[in-house]
Amino acid sequence: MHTLRIVFGLFVLFFVNIVPLSAGEVTHTARLNLVSLWGESSYEISFPEGVSRLEWPMDMHALGAAYVLNYHDFIEVDLSVVTNPWGERNDFMKDYDWIDESYYTGRTPHEGVDVYSCSELDSKIFMINADSRLFLYSYNPFSFALLAGLNYVELDYRAYNTSQVGYGSWQDQSDMINGPTITYALETTSIALGVSCRIDIDEVLSMTIDASFLPYVAAEDEDNHIRRSRVSQSECTGTGTEVSLGTRFKFYKDWHLYTECTRQRISTSGDQTQYWYGDDPATANFDDTGSLYSNIDSDIDQETFQITLGIGCRF
Repeated sequence: MHTLRIVFGLFVLFFVNIVPLSAGEVTHTARLNLVSLWGESSYEISFPEGVSRLEWPMDMHALGAAYVLNYHDFIEVDLSVVTNPWGERNDFMKDYDWIDESYYTGRTPHEGVDVYSCSELDSKIFMINADSRLFLYSYNPFSFALLAGLNYVELDYRAYNTSQVGYGSWQDQSDMINGPTITYALETTSIALGVSCRIDIDEVLSMTIDASFLPYVAAEDEDNHIRRSRVSQSECTGTGTEVSLGTRFKFYKDWHLYTECTRQRISTSGDQTQYWYGDDPATANFDDTGSLYSNIDSDIDQETFQITLGIGCRF
């Protein structure tokens, strides 16, 4: 959770420095949002015995709130929060294993996936996003700005009722496991730098297009394989991109309807550590308790599409 403290700290530092300069000369906007997210977070680890890839879907809905501070249409600061409770999801977690059979006695090579499993899911999300825009040039009805932002996302999953299928010489690994199998938590923190274009039409309709590069993305996850008494933790860094289109339609005095579509992609790499807090039933005649493996190659990728519908008031 130290990444969350960093996000809060940087935003508070920025906010405290700008507000005294704009006191009495700013406008404020508060907004309530309904948010839908689609996409996928995945992590892939590579080790001598093979490759394992887990894909976690992001088909979920959430509530959000936003606050916007605007200083003379020159500086704009936007803070938003999105969250939802635990809920059952329609999609499944998917787990793919490609295994090097030369490490296992009695196994013969098999093309393609060797072991595949899918699990039912519960999940929840918590997001904080802080953006600031500096409008440097305007030519009615267009305005152009530089954009800087911070984004924090925490995803939590509970996987259960796992169906597993083995192929080739791994057919004996086919099984149906009822009950809890995995808990997974992922935190991502990113910095955004980009440009923004806004179109204002008769003070009724406003459209804002943002395009950002994410020069720094930090991803930290924890995967607890309950049935194998093993917890895995990864720390990765990388980059990403983000584009969004937002519209604001004024329908009554200072009240407006708001929509936004956002597409984000991140790609990170780093290392994973695995620790067995108990005996793993998958390794016969060996007690894994206390075993520790580190420096495992790990990649964490994420691709999301977000739609926001909101109602807000300017004051």
